[in-house]
Amino acid sequence: LRSSDGHVAQHLRTKDVGWHAGNWFVNAKSVGLEHEGFLADPDAWYTEAMYRSSARLVRYLAGKYDIPLDRQHILGHDNVPGVVPSLIPGMHTDPGPYWDWAHYFRLLGAPFHAEPSRGGPHAVTILPEYAEHQPLYTGCDDSGDPCAPHG
Repeated sequence: LRSSDGHVAQHLRTKDVGWHAGNWFVNAKSVGLEHEGFLADPDAWYTEAMYRSSARLVRYLAGKYDIPLDRQHILGHDNVPGVVPSLIPGMHTDPGPYWDWAHYFRLLGAPFHAEPSRGGPHAVTILPEYAEHQPLYTGCDDSGDPCAPHG
């Protein structure tokens, strides 16, 4: 998905398995979407056009393949587990801490809601107050200095 205008280009036939997540089991059982950009410069890449285009595509694919619209099924590359612990450091780091999952799920039509458990499996949604919670990130370059703040 292109950042500037949300253009979608398909690079593999839908029936083919792409190597996108770094974990063969996940690759073979998922649909991978690649979003243009670098997580260290999200203000330049994570555009509203990209969010909206991506959400439209995910809604379509979720409907076609009966995929639930929740965080257990809609993942970032950075949520894919390593096949062995030694591989985890080399796994994906995108979309990273600046991808606005709450906004994305509102666009999907499945906003996050805090709900009490009704027995059965428990799920926890972490929804920080972004206006007040501004964590410090480092590693955006080789200087060791904090990354520039983002919204």
